[in-house]
Amino acid sequence: MIATTRLPHESAKAYTAFLVYVQLGDKRSLHSVGQKLGKSTTIVERWSSKWRWKERIGALQVTEHEQYLGGMAQAKLEKARELEALKMDVRNRAWDMYQQLMAKAEALLKLPIYRRVKSADGKIKKVPVNASYFSAAVRIALVAHPLGQFAADMPNPGVGLTGEGGKSLNEMPPVIHKVIATEDRARTRKRGDS
Repeated sequence: MIATTRLPHESAKAYTAFLVYVQLGDKRSLHSVGQKLGKSTTIVERWSSKWRWKERIGALQVTEHEQYLGGMAQAKLEKARELEALKMDVRNRAWDMYQQLMAKAEALLKLPIYRRVKSADGKIKKVPVNASYFSAAVRIALVAHPLGQFAADMPNPGVGLTGEGGKSLNEMPPVIHKVIATEDRARTRKRGDS
């Protein structure tokens, strides 16, 4: 039974009085119903008892509470869906960026590091074209790798995080660090900045 449905054999007047009782909300009273309808409190009390108004109001409150909870659950579900869509968008963008960065790093690694040049004495020697290709490719890969892991929902412990004093929590492998530092020093010397 729906709490506000007219009961079998309930008169139209009694049912109308019940609806007024419902509409009065928290300030409802049998006396107020009688005043609104121009009926005596005795008649309203009789209808209330015979047609179980308090029981029906209790059922109505339970229904309203369940609807409220259902609405809250629906709102939480919608919020979760929005958040999941946002996460997927971020992951998709991270994957696109990862692919672009890795393509750039691979292209840099394919560039020649040396070119052959004929010297004044006619000998051919190798001359460095741009020794920074390797370090740039490694740096790009170090940025791209965490993006790819994030996009693929792979564990990525400590990547890109800094600890106390701003120190990196994930240092580069020493071999790569040494190569990059050597290339940076060579580039600095080449420019005459040392």
